[in-house]
Amino acid sequence: EVDSHGSDPLDFSRKHPIFDLHLTKEGPEFSEVEERKRIFAEENFGRYRPPEPEIPKDWPGLVARVGDVPATMKWYIPSSSYERNGFLNFKTVRMQRRLMPFLFFSLVVYGWVGNHMNGYYFEKHNNNFESPSLLYDK
Repeated sequence: EVDSHGSDPLDFSRKHPIFDLHLTKEGPEFSEVEERKRIFAEENFGRYRPPEPEIPKDWPGLVARVGDVPATMKWYIPSSSYERNGFLNFKTVRMQRRLMPFLFFSLVVYGWVGNHMNGYYFEKHNNNFESPSLLYDK
């Protein structure tokens, strides 16, 4: 189909010059400092090896652990800890494992009785404390 200007509106082979994007390069992509950092990183990649930490094994009173902690001792392992910045970290994996049975069964009980309790509340408070089975003359 040809429009009133004599060209096909779906012919995209010719574009308006406003849509030709030719960006000119104004300067380097990175600054000289960034370029020197890149060159330094390429030259020194893989050269630095951190020293092995020295762990003393002859502390007085240190008893080496042999085997796993007994089951009764695991009851008294704390469920939370303090982080290095002093904040109390209580959402730990151990705490989640300890709370899971209580949360699961409380949600199951809520699923059993939640709708009934909500209906009872609606019946009592939104119906002016009148039972729907109450018959009376107006």
